[in-house]
Amino acid sequence: MFLTGSLAAQIPSWEVTSVPTRALRGERIATGSREQDLADVADETAARVRAVYQNEGYFKVQVTAKAVGVAGRGLRYDIVLRVLEEGKQYRLGDLHLIHMTAFSEQRLRDLFPIRHGEIFGREKIADGLENLRRLYGSQGYLNFTPVPNTRFNEDSETVDLEIDVDEGRQFRWGNLHVDGMRDLDREVLLRSWEGIRGQLYTSDNQELDRLLRKFFYPLRKGTSLTDYAFKKLDERDGTVDVYLNLIWNPDLIKQVARTDGFVR
Repeated sequence: MFLTGSLAAQIPSWEVTSVPTRALRGERIATGSREQDLADVADETAARVRAVYQNEGYFKVQVTAKAVGVAGRGLRYDIVLRVLEEGKQYRLGDLHLIHMTAFSEQRLRDLFPIRHGEIFGREKIADGLENLRRLYGSQGYLNFTPVPNTRFNEDSETVDLEIDVDEGRQFRWGNLHVDGMRDLDREVLLRSWEGIRGQLYTSDNQELDRLLRKFFYPLRKGTSLTDYAFKKLDERDGTVDVYLNLIWNPDLIKQVARTDGFVR
């Protein structure tokens, strides 16, 4: 089953060159429930078009999509899109962040690549939220969650954005547990770990990577320490323990991976 990915003529010229047709043209669709497959692809295409409009500030755009068979082309389909209503083009009104304690509102506000009066673009807001996650992740806030709330002002065609910041608790490195290493080597590794224990846990794991590179790199080709190392979050103590099992046991790895609190 293939899609040719034609677009309806009602889409503005700046939209026709965007992702939907290029991404879906000639795409092979898995067979099975054929009607459901086509419906899913049509929905995905409509979502992509909707996202492009929203990046231009048309947040209330209404888009429909339907897969239509191409006469004489076998199992080939056009995705016919209809933009029922563009709606208004909105710009950013006020942007506020609330309930944060680790950083000032201005520090967090500066992470959003959008200013008052600019087109309220979906990607710019998403980029700002991702920047928030990176900043908090770099300071040990593993459970940080931003909750955006929007208020549309129809008269001024603006959108006020308020972000409720749920920081969660700050995590630090806890204990290192090692199995499958000679006692002498294990003691050396654990002594080195003392320089990391208690430090802020960072989402990029740089401290752990540096320690493991010091003792284990270069590894054999095709070997990765991520196959042997697991991290466990202790919500009560606010720590992250590392379990390094150097005895290759696939069954144990799968079991640990399913255990609550363990993460790669």
